[in-house]
Amino acid sequence: MLREFIVADIMHETVHTVSLSDSILTAASRMLAEDIGSVIVTENGSPIGIVTDTDLIDYMATNGQVDGIEVETVMSSPLVTIASTASLEDAAALLGEHRISTLAVTSNGSLVGVLGTRDLSYYLPYIIHEGLHSRVAEQRLELPGGAEVAYEREDWRFSFEPADEEDGIGVGDIVRFSKRITEDDIDRFADATGDTNRVHLDASFAEQTRFGEPIAHGLLVAGTISSALARIPGLTIYLAQDLSFHAPVEVGNQVEAECRFTEQLAEDRFRLRTEVRDEDGSCCIDGEAIVLIDDIPAAEE
Repeated sequence: MLREFIVADIMHETVHTVSLSDSILTAASRMLAEDIGSVIVTENGSPIGIVTDTDLIDYMATNGQVDGIEVETVMSSPLVTIASTASLEDAAALLGEHRISTLAVTSNGSLVGVLGTRDLSYYLPYIIHEGLHSRVAEQRLELPGGAEVAYEREDWRFSFEPADEEDGIGVGDIVRFSKRITEDDIDRFADATGDTNRVHLDASFAEQTRFGEPIAHGLLVAGTISSALARIPGLTIYLAQDLSFHAPVEVGNQVEAECRFTEQLAEDRFRLRTEVRDEDGSCCIDGEAIVLIDDIPAAEE
């Protein structure tokens, strides 16, 4: 069973290190030679921090000059660690809490391995699947306007703006949903759909494309439209959706989907204008949807 897996089962036992006084060029060379994304920084043999490829890129892009610059200048410290006996769920939570991509793994106070988000992503879909069904069983949340969802997260944002004060949906109503597109979202979407295009998952490959960096799957971003529709009062059922893609969305961007009711086609059917904007307000995706809205099933006694 998955629940028996612990950090020690999937971590990398080989730990690549640099000393506190080494240059960032030494760290970069070590990462390139070993084809890794980070190195642990040690002082007198004790691990005290970490340098990632992102740290190096950010520093070089900002400062340009790298000769003679020591890793202490760019490293992240204190080092975030996790016990080798910890669960994968705990590892995922710790990565999310600190917004980092790599954990140092310890056993009895000694450094014994490293664990990255990519390693964890192969197992996360199963963890999330179990956790999702647990939350669905335990929760049924009512949103403004009378919509219901199985669960919510604190970092999700939504709003419902009725055109008038009458109950139900009508032309002119607007529903919005906003979330940040994370690397974890992209990994999970790739695993769930099989869309493992390297432009989404391989930073070195993506840098050579017209985008210059990894981008989110277009349909992952468009999925926030469905997320907004889930917050319409009633049980919303998709009948049609057309989409035009105008701009890529980079990893870490906060996007907002907006659905505006433009026409009532029948008593329970509506046409909507749909749009997804990035955190700068630029339109990434737009289109039109047709939905059917049923009444919410009566709650079981």
